[in-house]
Amino acid sequence: MEYNRIRYFIAVAKYQNMTRAAEELHVAEPAISQAVKRLSNELGIRLFERKGRNIVLTADGKRLYEKAAPLIRALDDMSESIAREKNTEHSVIHLNLQSVPQLFLDVINDFRTSHTQAMFRLSDAGENDMSWDIRITSASEKLRYVKSVPLLSEPVMIAVSKSHPLAHQDSVSLNELKGMDFIFPEENGQFSAFLNGYCQMVSFRPHIIYSSGSVEALEGMIASGLGIGFWPVRSWSQKSDQVHLLSIDGPQCERTIYLENNEAVADKPLKDEFFEYASHYFM
Repeated sequence: MEYNRIRYFIAVAKYQNMTRAAEELHVAEPAISQAVKRLSNELGIRLFERKGRNIVLTADGKRLYEKAAPLIRALDDMSESIAREKNTEHSVIHLNLQSVPQLFLDVINDFRTSHTQAMFRLSDAGENDMSWDIRITSASEKLRYVKSVPLLSEPVMIAVSKSHPLAHQDSVSLNELKGMDFIFPEENGQFSAFLNGYCQMVSFRPHIIYSSGSVEALEGMIASGLGIGFWPVRSWSQKSDQVHLLSIDGPQCERTIYLENNEAVADKPLKDEFFEYASHYFM
């Protein structure tokens, strides 16, 4: 049975009137009549009978209507649902925040004030996951299908408690920090990997007693005098009420955060708009 024949039959059965069914479906009345006739012949049953100037369902027609009407409604609902989901998906930006998530929330909020239809799905999946639209990372891989721009560069300083012996200084050499306890970012995170690379480059081995992925936890532990730590000044704030920051004498410790647009995913104009907006946000 053809879908349209059933659909036309349902409309005629609903109104028991060919003209009203044709008006609802925006189809010529002869096409409706012909479809119902062919369906009747295909099934070998009479679907309607005339009563005066009107048509009414036969007993077989009623049975067909009772079985077919829910199926047609379900198919129509499914088609509408798929169309809505497709339209919605174009407004969803899959954002992979591998670095500075706390700094990027302001970008998202500001963008949504002028793009109210934009929705964000956030993840912190690793480098091997390429299901994202936009990624913020400090480890740009320079892939052919990924457009990458430097978002911001920031010096990394040393944070100590305000009661620490070094708190009266503005700068410090790494030699002065040998043997001191360090509070480190989470072990498998990008910032931790960056710091390990920097420390190896300058032949410095920090004595790590604890690591955490929470900036608030790191700041609290350092402020309590439990250890000292590295501090990126733009993404974690250049001024803290709890800790004292010292610049590092010697090789500068600086990291760059990249904004990346995954051009291999389906075309999404809103994704590209957000990429352009975010790439200029910190300038």
